[in-house]
Amino acid sequence: MKKGKFKRFAAMFLAALTLTVSMTSCGKTDGSSESNGGDTPGGGTVIDYERAEAMLPEKIDETGVNIVENGRSDYKIVVPDDADALISFAAKEMQTFIKDSTGTELPIIGDSGADFDETAKYISIGHTSVFKGSGLNITDDMKDTGYFMKRFGNTVVIVAKNSNGSLSAVYDFLNYEIGLEVYATDELTYEKKSVMPLFDYDIKFIPVLDRRKILAEAFDASDVYTKRMRLWSWFGLGEWITFAHTTVEKFLPKDRYYEAHPDWYSESGTQVCYSNAEMRAAMEEAIKSYISSSPDGFYVMIGHEDDKFMCGCDNCVAERELMGGYGGQELNFTNTVAEELEPWLLENYPDREIYFVFFAYQTSEEPPAKYDEATGKWTPVWKDFKVNRKVKVMCAPVYTDFSQNLTGETNASYYKNMKGWSEIFKQAGVDDGLVIWTYSTAAVSYFATINNFAISGEHYRTLSDLGAVYVMDQNTADSNLPMLEQLKLYTMSKMMYRRDYDYNELVDDFIKHYYGAAAEEMTEYYELIRARYKWLNENMSFTGRIFSDTTLPAYWPRPVVQEMIDILDRGLNSLESIKTSDPERYEILYARLKREKLSPIYFMFEYYMDYLTQDKKEGYYNDMEVYTAKFNILGTREGANNMLSKLEGWKSQIYG
Repeated sequence: MKKGKFKRFAAMFLAALTLTVSMTSCGKTDGSSESNGGDTPGGGTVIDYERAEAMLPEKIDETGVNIVENGRSDYKIVVPDDADALISFAAKEMQTFIKDSTGTELPIIGDSGADFDETAKYISIGHTSVFKGSGLNITDDMKDTGYFMKRFGNTVVIVAKNSNGSLSAVYDFLNYEIGLEVYATDELTYEKKSVMPLFDYDIKFIPVLDRRKILAEAFDASDVYTKRMRLWSWFGLGEWITFAHTTVEKFLPKDRYYEAHPDWYSESGTQVCYSNAEMRAAMEEAIKSYISSSPDGFYVMIGHEDDKFMCGCDNCVAERELMGGYGGQELNFTNTVAEELEPWLLENYPDREIYFVFFAYQTSEEPPAKYDEATGKWTPVWKDFKVNRKVKVMCAPVYTDFSQNLTGETNASYYKNMKGWSEIFKQAGVDDGLVIWTYSTAAVSYFATINNFAISGEHYRTLSDLGAVYVMDQNTADSNLPMLEQLKLYTMSKMMYRRDYDYNELVDDFIKHYYGAAAEEMTEYYELIRARYKWLNENMSFTGRIFSDTTLPAYWPRPVVQEMIDILDRGLNSLESIKTSDPERYEILYARLKREKLSPIYFMFEYYMDYLTQDKKEGYYNDMEVYTAKFNILGTREGANNMLSKLEGWKSQIYG
């Protein structure tokens, strides 16, 4: 499965988005309030918090102090004088949403002279002088994005080790203060308030997953949306200096090196020869160049190419036998690169933390260790086994059935591999060495979503429990999708972040806000899809594997497809109630339901065209042409980009 060529937009929407604002309060899901412990300290006191468990209190008591009251405020938003782009963005988001809610604009100031003072009316974001005087101590268990949100008298301190964590905390703060909830790029809600109280914040929060990313066209197109969903923002690939299949594709392209150095490559010419020291030296020079040209990145991917070949020379065969397989050989190679580049990094980039990542994928998926069923322990097969502290393994369990629990019988071998990598890294003293490339896409059938409803939260929690510090979920990065895509992106983002969300409550809340006057019918439609998938799973071996074709005609008989259309048509009729009173909202909701209708139209056109009247054919074709373009639905499978050719084929059938 080709992973490396994800389409990027040249510019991100860092300015205004079209936002549909509801003046009703966002409902929160039920959650357990945790006891953080510790008294309110004076300056310099270290607070003894217990470990947070990715849950936030549902309700926080008011203090009697108001941040905004009747159009006035004495509060200031404080950021470091040298604030980075994320902290500056977080402060601007806080300022903008509070103004939109209350009509009052809080000034943003640098922290020069803004020392810690419980009487001062500050909301401090990031590593300010206010934070430094507060006594809060960011502990190792908080990782990069765990945060504190703590009230000291009149002052609120919001801080995480990494600015992404502070930004997520700002959105949680706005949820408490004004009920901010983001459902999609063009759908959010918050309250209009004349009084905005100061709550008695005393939160230490650690997300389910520390670094969270979803590869999806919707997040690719809008970096603002990405940030608001508490995901790591794109900025191209952001943290990745090089990404995915890089050994030949990036570092040692064949058109540059193969003729003079065929021994650098496998017999197939598609992989490198990991045992060749001359090749490694050349690759290290290429890596230096990439590091120098990517000042903000910190992951270097040394990823084998996307096929199942490997070098068959005597040295490589011997290394794999000694080191426990292809995964062991790649680990050893990556260790060596990290060690050999360390002096250069110290000399040229002493303040940068650079990590080197290799694949546990397909041919290298199994860990180089033996598992003892009796003791449950893993033992590396190579006596000289080690892991450089700058090395990480990216497990990509591409053959997993994502409709099932990761720990269940169906996925036992894939989970066992990930567990093995995690355990042997920990044994080598590297507790944060596991990163995950997981999947939520139906790669060969974009018009029927993968069957991972309701279970993604369990997947993310399992990966967190394995010790994964970074999870990147590959959704559909080269096209938007027609079937319940926005609902999935919403629930997946939420489940990556908090343990205390209830999936069904998230679904109900999303449908209520995103589909508005047609929410009843869209709930019925969602339940029909869920019931259909359950039946298919139990009766037709329908799986959640990314290579399964979810659009086969046996899965979508004409009565089922017609029922899908009928429900959506009733939803469109329900929108007539707001067509005159709120025409702008009507148009937005109308288009959203038309987007959902594209899937059953696709099934009708592919399998049941002859059953349609000419009027139906022409009407459905118009919908397909208009709304695939409107919602940037570009293809029917990964990498195909074939929507225009599909339309031409259907047009020829319909109009002759």
